[in-house]
Amino acid sequence: MDSLEAAGDRFEEALNQMQKSLDTVNGRVKVALRKSDEDLRAANDEVVRLRSALAELQTKHDDLRAVAEVVSTRIDDATVKVRSLLEG
Repeated sequence: MDSLEAAGDRFEEALNQMQKSLDTVNGRVKVALRKSDEDLRAANDEVVRLRSALAELQTKHDDLRAVAEVVSTRIDDATVKVRSLLEG
């Protein structure tokens, strides 16, 4: 019976060691998951910020394009007038 009890004790110790290892790994996984969640939230916040900035830039681009068209038309009109004055 002594060898059976010793084997049982060794088995119990092995199970305890395995449980400690699992607990350690589980703790590391939880930390990694929290970090991943934080990183994901930060990335999502950055996406929202960048979308907003892009929308603002697109609006400004459209405004500048409209101004450029007006300026281009005025320059073309002025060029026509200058040519007619020079020819005329």
